[in-house]
Amino acid sequence: MLVVIGLGLFATGLVWRPMVGDGDSIKYALECTSYIATAVAAIVAITALSAWRDQFRYTERFKCLTELKEAAADLSAFSEYLHDYYTACFNSIPNGGTLVWKHSDDGSLAKWYKALDRYKRVWTTARVFLTEVEMDYFSGKPEDFDDLYARASVCLPASFVNHKGSQKLTKLMECYQEVHQESWDLYKSTLKQAEELLKKSR
Repeated sequence: MLVVIGLGLFATGLVWRPMVGDGDSIKYALECTSYIATAVAAIVAITALSAWRDQFRYTERFKCLTELKEAAADLSAFSEYLHDYYTACFNSIPNGGTLVWKHSDDGSLAKWYKALDRYKRVWTTARVFLTEVEMDYFSGKPEDFDDLYARASVCLPASFVNHKGSQKLTKLMECYQEVHQESWDLYKSTLKQAEELLKKSR
């Protein structure tokens, strides 16, 4: 801005110097002043637009990362779903492995679907404001939670199929503990990284 102002003052001096001459010189000086004023206004507008764009990006990034952190916090619903699914698998053992689980609109599975769906929508917007390095470093992507959910849905009922007696319960418990620990680690890591990105944007 100082450079622009300096150039403007310098140019103005050159323009108004002919004022000491005849009428044509005065007319020429006024025309030149108009041209210079237009050029200076254009430069100022470009500078202001660039500053506004940077401010807009900063504001939107902070907003999106705030929403991402809030959405990530809701992913704790997976623990409730996993516990209910484990219970259903446990109850299926006396029934020969027949899984019986009634789903409801306010049940743990519905809550998990809702939380994951919101997280996916927020992530789609938030990733636009992340650098490639931040994207590579971030471990809590929606596909990571999709994979975790898919593996849990398969490995729990399959964990005790080829075992007998008390071994069924033991294998089911081991599988549940393993998946639960993995999901908890991913959940904590996601929250921590979302918080770190948010702090960098302040």
